[in-house]
Amino acid sequence: MEIFKWLILLAGLSLLVLSIVRQLKIKVFETPPLSPLQRIAIFIVSGFMIVVAGIMIIPQFPPNERSSDSTSPQEEQNPSVKLPSKIVGMVPIPAGKFMMGSNDGNDDEKPVHTVYVDAFFIDTHEVTVGQYRGFVKATGYKKPDWNKVTKFSPTDNHPMIYVSWYDAMAYAIWASKRLPTEAEWEYAARAGSAGKKYPWGDSIDKSKANYNMGVGKTTPVGKYPPNGYGLYDMAGNVWEWCLDEYDEDFYKRSAKEDPIAGEDISIVANNFISVKTARVLRGGSWYGGFNIRVANRGRFNPDGTYGDYGFRCVVPRVQ
Repeated sequence: MEIFKWLILLAGLSLLVLSIVRQLKIKVFETPPLSPLQRIAIFIVSGFMIVVAGIMIIPQFPPNERSSDSTSPQEEQNPSVKLPSKIVGMVPIPAGKFMMGSNDGNDDEKPVHTVYVDAFFIDTHEVTVGQYRGFVKATGYKKPDWNKVTKFSPTDNHPMIYVSWYDAMAYAIWASKRLPTEAEWEYAARAGSAGKKYPWGDSIDKSKANYNMGVGKTTPVGKYPPNGYGLYDMAGNVWEWCLDEYDEDFYKRSAKEDPIAGEDISIVANNFISVKTARVLRGGSWYGGFNIRVANRGRFNPDGTYGDYGFRCVVPRVQ
């Protein structure tokens, strides 16, 4: 079938060339003269054959060989920019619903409510000392007290600590990422384990997390087993800054889809230096007792820096 299409095209081109040659009176080989009607007929037949062959052949080319300016109907209907299916060092989290909060926890964790979260990527582990060093070196951002940092996070593979919410935001923007919302963080931490106290189940376990001074400092990222999404240290090691303003009663009036306490994500990201209200911290830490439940909500002023405060970043799957 494919050969037949090309034969039609070749025959049409041959007739067209022959007609042009005769029209220009170029003597290639001896042939009887053609009348005007014959010339017109050859033009029509050859043109028709070329068009037919073109219609049969062109659609066979794969879409990626067509002009890059072409736009499919779906792309016209959805102007959103879809990101790659993979980002190095990050895990794709599918969109979905989950039960946020806990009826067995503190008052600010109540009531338990259903939340829908759009798909996003999240860092596999907390931002490390080495990664933060790279940020400081590349941007000239203010240096932390590295002596204080290395006292509890001694290597480049340990989580970065002594970072304020402002520092975390600055890093995230530089990396073309952002801090997770509180809902995104808890959704990723639970990894589908509805109603569980910890990423792995309902019983606290020292073999699964660094908490309550069990080690006396941070541990290298990835030392403990990951949760169901392949994320490390979603419980313990360091508290992780979130984007949200802390609001004790937020769950009583939370939006059902992609909630965030305080101002919208874009407003916070574009004006984070002016933020003065307390921010949410999640996950617990190596230092702070047994408060590593996935629903537990921490809080502190955005300029606070401690030896068990760190962060990780996210990237929305559609921008």
